[in-house]
Amino acid sequence: MWWLILILIVLLILSYLLFAPFVLEIDSNKGLYSIRFHRIISANLALEQETIFIKIKFAWWRKEINLLEPTTKKPEQIIQTKHRNKSRKKLSFKKMAGILKSFRIRKFLISVDTDNMQVNGIMYPICLLAQNISGRQIEINFVGENIILLKIENNIARIVWAFIKK
Repeated sequence: MWWLILILIVLLILSYLLFAPFVLEIDSNKGLYSIRFHRIISANLALEQETIFIKIKFAWWRKEINLLEPTTKKPEQIIQTKHRNKSRKKLSFKKMAGILKSFRIRKFLISVDTDNMQVNGIMYPICLLAQNISGRQIEINFVGENIILLKIENNIARIVWAFIKK
């Protein structure tokens, strides 16, 4: 009887891993640049006082990495190895398109000002046409704001289904 409970727990964990969403989120107003897997794993890019940090969270573990800090490791010696010609299966265009279609765009806003009135005037009808075709909010503003708001979600189950289907 205990093995039945163990199988049920394993199935629950696998279904959670398959259907839990991972999210890419960009909000230039808040300075938020993050990627996360549900609430378990997340990585945020933070720009603070002329430094760039990556803040990584994994359950209760947290790590902050300064990208502009020089590393103190010694360079490793490069060992040349012979490369074998491995035949890899290439992804077809249909499979790649199916995988890209599996992503869901939850929020989308682009608002751009080029600080050049003539270029803004030329780009205005182009962006209006792109907005009408795509159904997404693409704007040219004349007030000096550049805004990107993007939230994309997907899960492993949709990617696997798109890979198998095509």
